[in-house]
Amino acid sequence: MPAPVVQKLSTTLNAIFNDAEFKKKWEAIGTPGWAAQLLSLAS
Repeated sequence: MPAPVVQKLSTTLNAIFNDAEFKKKWEAIGTPGWAAQLLSLAS
C-alpha cells in the first residue's frame, strides 16, 4: 500500500479512536480481539 494511503488511514483511525464519545460506544459493545490488536498497531 502506498505510504500516503497508510498515513491517511492511520491519521483517520487515530482521530476516530481518540474521540471520547466513540470510545464509550466502542467499549460498551466490547472490542473484538482483532480490533484491539489493530489499535495497538495504529498507535
